[in-house]
Amino acid sequence: MTDSKKKYWTVGEIDATGVRGPHEVELRNISKAKSHLFIDIDKSDLKRIVEKKLGGKLENIGFNEDWTITIEMFPEVNLHFAFSFFGNEFGGEVEAEFKFLFSGERVFWVPGEDSATYIDIIMDFIDREIKHESPFQIEYTTKTNLMKKVLVQRNQPFSLLMESDKDPLAEFLGA
Repeated sequence: MTDSKKKYWTVGEIDATGVRGPHEVELRNISKAKSHLFIDIDKSDLKRIVEKKLGGKLENIGFNEDWTITIEMFPEVNLHFAFSFFGNEFGGEVEAEFKFLFSGERVFWVPGEDSATYIDIIMDFIDREIKHESPFQIEYTTKTNLMKKVLVQRNQPFSLLMESDKDPLAEFLGA
């Protein structure tokens, strides 16, 4: 008998830190900074942004949330932005929040740092879409010193790939 219930992970479980790590704090800060934008959002507008602009879906994943945005980051690596609205009838500090969860067979292939950064980018994109602001102007023809450093660091694992790895990697990435 197979277990049909989907397994969801937190960034702390993916990082296997055993203690509250920096990426959990980063995601909590993203929730605090962005959740107010979603309290009175037109659900059809949100659905349009999620489905048409991000290729994701709005659903309910069973955590008593109001709704969840699910986006496939890579094949078998899914991000879930579970939104809950609590209201402010008792004068509490938190009126709404996001819980960021992860699922998929390959979810441990993506470090928490990368997932948190991707979530931050997506939330900023949705923020600009809600406010009808233009995307940031980005100059892709030049590389900052930080970008050069990151590219060197991220290049090293590719030197370990063999020619026979090329096609399976391309298939996995959809390249």
